[in-house]
Amino acid sequence: CEARPCSVRLDQKRVVQLQQAGDAVLGGLGASSQRSSSQSFKRWACVRNWSEEEQRQCGVAEGEFACFRFEERSKRFVFDGLDDDLLLVPEKLKASMRERAIP
Repeated sequence: CEARPCSVRLDQKRVVQLQQAGDAVLGGLGASSQRSSSQSFKRWACVRNWSEEEQRQCGVAEGEFACFRFEERSKRFVFDGLDDDLLLVPEKLKASMRERAIP
């Protein structure tokens, strides 16, 4: 089974807006940082509810967190997988985000 293509138009400004709205969590890769002659990954972002079209393309359900590594040289976010698999967003934080979302 071939992996589903997932390209997004997210940029740093939009991710910060999503974070302020409670729809993104950011972090550093720390010891998992990767650097080669062509790429450098030091940060990650898990986002939800950013674009219906892109979420469908990436296989991400409404309200589900998709996680990306930020490639420092090209300034683009590269899909890494769903948070349900990667477990980057702490459960406590998800719970508090759900509480804030309830009208």
